[in-house]
Order: sequence, then structure tokens, then C-alpha cells
Amino acid sequence: MVDPVTPLEEEQATLLLNMAHSLAREKRYQEAKERYREFLALHPKSTRRHEARSNLARIYEKEQRYDKAIAQYLALYRELGITPLGLLYYLEAARLSEMSGDDEAALRIYREIHAIDPNSEAAARARVRLEALQLADAQLEKSSPQKE
Repeated sequence: MVDPVTPLEEEQATLLLNMAHSLAREKRYQEAKERYREFLALHPKSTRRHEARSNLARIYEKEQRYDKAIAQYLALYRELGITPLGLLYYLEAARLSEMSGDDEAALRIYREIHAIDPNSEAAARARVRLEALQLADAQLEKSSPQKE
């Protein structure tokens, strides 16, 4: 059984999260990241932990720290599971894998999303990226010098 969150704990969590949001809006990213991480450490039962984690991922993405952003999106996917929102976060991990040059990881995630729920919005987006990456591979193979 999960212990309920007290009103005081919920208020403290809200204040800390609001502080992190304010710092992020002011582009004080280092301080915002510290507050988001503090929030996640101190309030693991909060219903708003996904909000903190996704904002943390966006800051890492702005800083082009794709590995850290990917880790946050993968954590969100693990927490939310196979839900429409969970799959969209998984899709974000694939997109950033692609941006960081790890096409192999991106392809694996795109294929997995499509296999999990082919009718989802995430799967539709994954198919578009799969087709684009496969087309790029085909064009690269055509332009490569032929070995004799």
C-alpha cells in the first residue's frame, strides 16, 4: 500500500515545482535543473513528477545534452508504460537519439513503438521517421562508390 501524500507535502512539492518553472522561464537553467532534480528526489509520490521530468528533459534538449534528455524521456516511458502519453515520450527519446546521431537506437525505438500499438499517434509518427531514415539509407547506398 502506498502512503498517502499529506496536504503539507503536496504544498511543499507545488512550491518547489513552481520555483523550478519560474527559474526555467527566466532561462536560469542550471538553477531550474537543480530544483527539478530536488523535486524528483524529495517528492517521488507526487502526481506532478512527470511534469518535472519532462521539463527537465526539455532543458537538457535546449542545452544539446541529448543523452540526459533521452534518459528523462526513457524514465517517463518506464513510469507511464504503454499509454498514449508514455509512447509519445518514448518517441521523443527516439527523436533525440536520431538528433544525436544514434540512428540505430532511433530505428529500434521507432520499430518497437510501431509493434506495440500500430494504431497510435506515436506509431504514425514513428512510421514517418522510419520511412525517412530508410529513404536516407537507400540514397546513401546509391551514392557510395561501388566496390569491384
